[in-house]
Amino acid sequence: MLISSVRRDDEVVVVGGFVNPDTLAGRVYYDLNANNVFDVGDYPASQAVVHMGPGNTYGLTASSGKYDVQTASGQYTLSLPNPPPYVTINPSSYTIATTGNGIYYGGNDFSLQPIPNMNDLEISVNSVTPPIPGNSYPLVLNYSNVGTTIQNNVDIELILDPSVQFISAFPVPTNIAGNTISWNIATLGVFGTGTISILTTLDSLAQLGNMVTCSSTINSPLVDVTPANNID
Repeated sequence: MLISSVRRDDEVVVVGGFVNPDTLAGRVYYDLNANNVFDVGDYPASQAVVHMGPGNTYGLTASSGKYDVQTASGQYTLSLPNPPPYVTINPSSYTIATTGNGIYYGGNDFSLQPIPNMNDLEISVNSVTPPIPGNSYPLVLNYSNVGTTIQNNVDIELILDPSVQFISAFPVPTNIAGNTISWNIATLGVFGTGTISILTTLDSLAQLGNMVTCSSTINSPLVDVTPANNID
């Protein structure tokens, strides 16, 4: 069994019980200037999955974007099986022959180069606690710009179930019209994210077992390439 652990240098290491294992290491990062170098303006891709084959050995990048996997002697291929959308991976893979003598094979970096002009906003609405008649019913909106363009004048809308009453929210809404609550985000940068916390109550006369449905949308003046994730 392969076990993941965290080293003191904030790299994730996969330990397979090998004696004097070799280490394959590198970094996964967003290469915003597409020069294949992790430099000023770039930032690490955390929680990216790195696959080592043959077989099914996986590493997970840390907050630094770094990863390493340990293995015995042999020939191995490193790749990213589940890359984020709208990026070109450079290189697509590495093939490395190891000796099993405790050698460190570093520099196996993956540059994620954004594909230009991909407009894609994403939103989800989730309840913090189950709905109970007469009780508080907190909600959380999570939104993000998963595309590769800066988004301006972003509109977020939350429509509450008729049995749900709005109490407050942070940030404060831009507009409230009945059970429709809205916010305007002036600018949402590339890969930017945000959270809105909403406090509501559920009507004391609501019937147990009835469905409580709250929906959310996110839009901007740009045409979205994946409109299905603009609604939740």
